[in-house]
Amino acid sequence: MYDIKDKNMKKNIKYGLLFFFGILMNFAAFAQEEEPGEIEDPTDPDPTDALPVNDYIWVLIILGLAYVFYKVRKKHIQQMNG
Repeated sequence: MYDIKDKNMKKNIKYGLLFFFGILMNFAAFAQEEEPGEIEDPTDPDPTDALPVNDYIWVLIILGLAYVFYKVRKKHIQQMNG
């Protein structure tokens, strides 16, 4: 059913996507970097107001749970059919 080319192609696509998203996350990690030599305002009461990290954490939790449900259900269906 599968020949060696299909397995290598899937492997290459998987590693290519991992590389792409790794680079993408690297850009996101340094997106808020300040310019060299820029000094923060020491009188600012909340210096983290420019980084809303927790705003959409609930979306990530829901997506993670949905993905786990999908994978478990898919595995369960495969076990019942196979």
